[in-house]
Amino acid sequence: WAQRLRAAFEYFDRDGDGYLGAKETASVFSDAGVTQLLANGFYQPTPNTAPTLATLDTDKDGRVSPAEFVAYYSRATAQVLNAQPL
Repeated sequence: WAQRLRAAFEYFDRDGDGYLGAKETASVFSDAGVTQLLANGFYQPTPNTAPTLATLDTDKDGRVSPAEFVAYYSRATAQVLNAQPL
């Protein structure tokens, strides 16, 4: 899962500097949308829940690191990715 998130991060990192800025985060999928994708097999954009730079940038340095990006989705998708009893 972390490798897939890293690949997604690299896709969104359009200038290749290893971080996401405000402009690049505008294209990032919402955590709700990714959770829906994992649970149901399809992605439906949820613009009202799209993350902002402030949401993703937990250390408040003005940019999103790969670790911050992975942490954002890991928290949101923890229940979907964990095995659930039938």
